[in-house]
Amino acid sequence: MGKEALIRYGSDSNANALLRSALAQVSGLRCYSCTEPKPFPDLQIDHLVPRSTLSTNSVAHAEASRLPVGVHVDDPENLAVICGRCNRLKSDKDFRNSLAFEMHQKEAAQRADQVRKIVATVRDGHKLASQLVSAAQADLADGEARALFIEFAPAVVQRLAGLDEASVDFVTVETALRAERGLPLDVRLVLDNRLRFVRGLASTLWSVDLFDIVREAAEYVVSALTDRAGLAIDDHGEQPVSARLDVSPPDVMDLELTFSSAEVQRHDGKMNFVLKGEADGWLTAHVVGYDPRALSGYRDSLTDVWVFGQFELWFAHPLDQPLEPHGLNFGANLDAVACDVDWSS
Repeated sequence: MGKEALIRYGSDSNANALLRSALAQVSGLRCYSCTEPKPFPDLQIDHLVPRSTLSTNSVAHAEASRLPVGVHVDDPENLAVICGRCNRLKSDKDFRNSLAFEMHQKEAAQRADQVRKIVATVRDGHKLASQLVSAAQADLADGEARALFIEFAPAVVQRLAGLDEASVDFVTVETALRAERGLPLDVRLVLDNRLRFVRGLASTLWSVDLFDIVREAAEYVVSALTDRAGLAIDDHGEQPVSARLDVSPPDVMDLELTFSSAEVQRHDGKMNFVLKGEADGWLTAHVVGYDPRALSGYRDSLTDVWVFGQFELWFAHPLDQPLEPHGLNFGANLDAVACDVDWSS
């Protein structure tokens, strides 16, 4: 693979900074764990298979670590950017046997060649590439850097708009912690140009903030995820678990819902909305009964279900009627949300 094969994380801080920039660029400046857009300074390089788990580079050890064949632990196929908060929460937990790990590993592999191309272009190509990367990495907490950015960045944006108007976009994040309703739930709305348009439309038509609609939508998603987690627990073995054991309805322990896109269409006097986003978190259910799979033959434990993946929900509302968010009738598709049941406890 020539020179590109040597593009990997290492001891060279300058090379690592360039690799970090490329990883952030291909991810859209989103943390791979919470999927939320973050300022570049808050994004760090994370090894999906931790370096600490590899005491040797032997093929046998790499296979046990879940590294793909031929992939070095420091290759782009094993790297992603993670925000400081998620990195602290992750700590040294081992997620290599989870479905989420397989999904992140697949995404990293798909982006690896693009990461190598960006690094090679900046490292070996036109000096403008490195200058633009440096500007994107600027620490805007520094007053002088912030002032310079405010003065000169608009001209760059204007030039970009002249080349490709559709590419001039930015994202902001609004977050609501729903602890006051008794659920350990974070709900985020990631606003790009499209979502800002949909938010403005809801405000113009019904004087309703899209975030109020999202709060109600989140409750519907939580209910649907609870049902889905319960079905995942029940679908274990040749017989439904509920036919052999007593299973309580799952409780949400920690859940993040990120609404990241929206579509709207007018039809027959109604506005039809579609909201899309990602779910990430875990629920737990109390499982009791005689179970030959348990070490003692009897199970009395809290069984965890990790949920993650993309969801889609929709609603329609007449143009000529007031809109009350709590009265909306939602529908949802959670087929892309995976449920990973932990029976180890």
